[in-house]
Amino acid sequence: NYIPDILQKLDMPDLAMLIAPRPLVIVSGETDGIFPLEAVYEGFKKVKAIYKAAGAPDACVLVVGKGGHRFYAADAWPVYDRFVAQSR
Repeated sequence: NYIPDILQKLDMPDLAMLIAPRPLVIVSGETDGIFPLEAVYEGFKKVKAIYKAAGAPDACVLVVGKGGHRFYAADAWPVYDRFVAQSR
């Protein structure tokens, strides 16, 4: 999750935008001490705008779990599975 000197050029939302319009599931926790939820919402707003401009506003989803910094599999995988089902 770290590329030397990347913050001089890009932040996480900038990197996330690079895959638009392909499906993207962003997962965060309500009380994540590394990625505060307010900043996650701010970044997601930027990413969502790029997805909208790319003609795929529904291909970008934010999943927020009830806890700290971890992957919320039970919340995230069903969202991912919907994207997979749509591509078939």
